[in-house]
Amino acid sequence: MTELESTRSTVAGHGARHPGVIVAVLASAGLVASFMQTILIPIQSSLPERLATTRDNTAWVITITLLVSAICTPISGKLGDMFGKRRIALILLSLLVAGSVVA
Repeated sequence: MTELESTRSTVAGHGARHPGVIVAVLASAGLVASFMQTILIPIQSSLPERLATTRDNTAWVITITLLVSAICTPISGKLGDMFGKRRIALILLSLLVAGSVVA
């Protein structure tokens, strides 16, 4: 058995043990990420008062969140190809949880 076949069987065997848990975690992460991106929309009209600035400046809050997402998605995909999807997914989930706690 080659190293690649061994790696594939190990990865396939790992995922086959608890496929429901993996799907549930990934689905939850997708929902949380969607909620985090759209959480600013309902309070957009009150952001100038909350942040003590103009409407033009608060429009950047939403623009930046979408821009960061658009930039991070392909970068994280490339990192996943280079260092392993599981490792990068866990790092990104940890960052999401830490950012949610701080917010």
